[in-house]
Amino acid sequence: MIIAGALCGLCLAWSYASLMLPSAASWLRLNLFYVAMLLLLGVTSLLVFEPGTTIVVLVTADEFPAELIEQALPLTSLFVLGSAIALSLRCGWSRRSFAVSLTACATLVLLLGLNVSILGLVEISRGSLRLVAELVGLIVMLWIAYGMVFLALERRSLRGARPGAGRRQRDGVPTS
Repeated sequence: MIIAGALCGLCLAWSYASLMLPSAASWLRLNLFYVAMLLLLGVTSLLVFEPGTTIVVLVTADEFPAELIEQALPLTSLFVLGSAIALSLRCGWSRRSFAVSLTACATLVLLLGLNVSILGLVEISRGSLRLVAELVGLIVMLWIAYGMVFLALERRSLRGARPGAGRRQRDGVPTS
């Protein structure tokens, strides 16, 4: 998980540098987009799929849930594609922005979101529902903490950046 987190962090930084003009607001919006993407994937999975196993069975099996991931693959693929289109449209549509968006969305979902994509295939008991709610809360709290640390560490360098230098922008996002 540490390696997956590090690769996703690099991917986030690369997509930010490729798609956005530097500002605290644009950094936080991009990260909020990715958090919302994963949350929406989980909610969509819960609405679309019927449970076929339980969390207890998954945990006791102690193996990669390949069969569940295969079942969820069409939804997961469409979701990655839709998220990449939405992000690249928001950042000024071009083949390059779409390629960056697709790479970033696919990396995040493949490394961190596959378990999210199978939520609807797993029966969630009341106790497990509490666990899922706690995990969602943890994701949101991590995003808030990450944003606060980012703002504290980058305040000076972002203040020195000149948004829009050489490019037009809307809300910190370059436009064509």
